[in-house]
Amino acid sequence: MVNGGLGLLLLAMIAISLLAGRVWLPVGEAWHGLWSPDANLAGTIITQLRLPRAILAITVGAALGLSGAVLQGLTRNPLAEPGLLGVYAGAACVAVIAVYFGVACPFTIDAPGMGTLCVGVARLSPFA
Repeated sequence: MVNGGLGLLLLAMIAISLLAGRVWLPVGEAWHGLWSPDANLAGTIITQLRLPRAILAITVGAALGLSGAVLQGLTRNPLAEPGLLGVYAGAACVAVIAVYFGVACPFTIDAPGMGTLCVGVARLSPFA
């Protein structure tokens, strides 16, 4: 019963996020814009801005929830958080190294890749 209620709440929030914004869209105009083959302002706003944002929010939320559940199941600790395996320390170490050696300025695109690499190394180091 709780899951059904949360699912309905999620659908309601998605509907509200499609209607709300700088330009508030009436329900009928949003529905017509979503399903109409003609190019109009409401359709462009919904399909190009609001719908991708809503889908991304659902995907990221599901991924974060799943990763938290996996971490808690892996460590068998209901209070587990990313700092337990050194994720925060690894990310801070990479930030310090990147700033110290000047890697942060010329390679801004590679910063997330370096962070991911060092977090992976930090995660494996307690098990070595």
